[in-house]
Amino acid sequence: MGARRNTTVGLLIASMTMAFVASTEAAPAVTVTRISGASPLTDQACSRTTAKHAETDGTLSINPTDADNIVTVWTQDDSMATVVGVSFDGGGSWESVIVPGLSRCSGGDYYESSFDPWVSFGPDGTLYLTAVMWRSETDTDPHPGFKYAVAATRSTDGGLTWATPTLLSQQSTALLLDKATVTADPTRPETAYAVWTEIVALASSLSWFSTTTDGGLTWSAPRIIAPPPTPGYAQFGSEIVVASDGTLVHGFIEFPLPQVLLGPVSPTMVKAQHSIDGGDTWSALPVTVGSISELPVSDPEASSRTFGVPWVVPRWAAGPDRVVAAVWHDISADGTSSIVVARSTTLDTWSTTIVHSSPVQAFKTALAFGSDQTVAVSFYDFRNDSPGDATLGTDVWMKLSSDGVTWDEVHLGGPFDLRAMPTHGSTILPGGDYFGVVSTPGGFATMFQMGQPSAIEGPSDVFLARVLTAEE
Repeated sequence: MGARRNTTVGLLIASMTMAFVASTEAAPAVTVTRISGASPLTDQACSRTTAKHAETDGTLSINPTDADNIVTVWTQDDSMATVVGVSFDGGGSWESVIVPGLSRCSGGDYYESSFDPWVSFGPDGTLYLTAVMWRSETDTDPHPGFKYAVAATRSTDGGLTWATPTLLSQQSTALLLDKATVTADPTRPETAYAVWTEIVALASSLSWFSTTTDGGLTWSAPRIIAPPPTPGYAQFGSEIVVASDGTLVHGFIEFPLPQVLLGPVSPTMVKAQHSIDGGDTWSALPVTVGSISELPVSDPEASSRTFGVPWVVPRWAAGPDRVVAAVWHDISADGTSSIVVARSTTLDTWSTTIVHSSPVQAFKTALAFGSDQTVAVSFYDFRNDSPGDATLGTDVWMKLSSDGVTWDEVHLGGPFDLRAMPTHGSTILPGGDYFGVVSTPGGFATMFQMGQPSAIEGPSDVFLARVLTAEE
């Protein structure tokens, strides 16, 4: 089945753009547009009743050959399909496209679900996408147990049509394949890198790597790139970024496995390793970037109700002059929180800075570097929640800094009710575990999910915020 387009939704959303302009002349101008609408999955069998019109997870990328071509990606209707939102006018209007072949509801014939999607544009305009696919155990299956796969596909027309997916890995014995990410190399033509985690059992995990050097037509056989974690720990959350000199940096976490069942038992370690030869060889021992106390996000009025898995996955970005950075949130037992940015130019030593401290929980972060060395960090928090009411008021924010020392703050969206948002599984944050921010001409763009009343169709919608910090 080919890609199905939802042009009507794109035109409707274009007419519902909301603009918010800051009150002072020097402050950034913010424009927020709703990207998603009614689910493009029209077959009732392909929409879970509890998650109809629901969008979770996702990120975005901007075409370096056409800055007006922005593509976002998300998981639709509780993993029934992977959907991209495509814009050719800088985010003003959008078209929803079902990525074909990743699940039964998108034309595949084996895997039931697809989730954890990721997109990245290459320097020639080729758009790469990865996702994890899942199939439940069946009586006729010759290999009992859950089935997982990681697939990659590509688009050469800005996200409107997609090639047949390539399977990078299929597993019949793994407990879980998770968090597949793809990164196009801005310094090497037709080259991109995919990484993902295989949880082998509750006692071990592996970080896998595959690369393409022909624009996504073929991919290398996957191989393990990180040494085994400390006994009793698991690796997770792999992401590749490419430093300005072409060095690859593999960022990930190592967390104590008992946290899966018992909650935080000791800090999670943020780790990084690097490669100077395009991923052929890697630094022998990952370096420690920072640590996270790993208290999960919880409902401030019902602390026993937690949102999300008991570990935090940092986001990574590369900036000018070989700077590489990671960002994560850290929540304390008293409900206060901080957002931490770690930076390095040597990749052997890292410095950390708290860029945001809050008396309430701030969580789910993303960051990007602008062309003028401005740094943007986006996140959610509960500062505008009204205790005692029926909703959990949640907002989306962006912090901006040109020197890494002083930070300005911009409101992007909300408040909306986090309690009413869909989850992908009982241990996943409402709206998913991650979102994204990218540099654009004159500023930044962030894609994120919000629930009702901001959402119009179903329990959640995807939005894009354009933040202009300078003239385009």
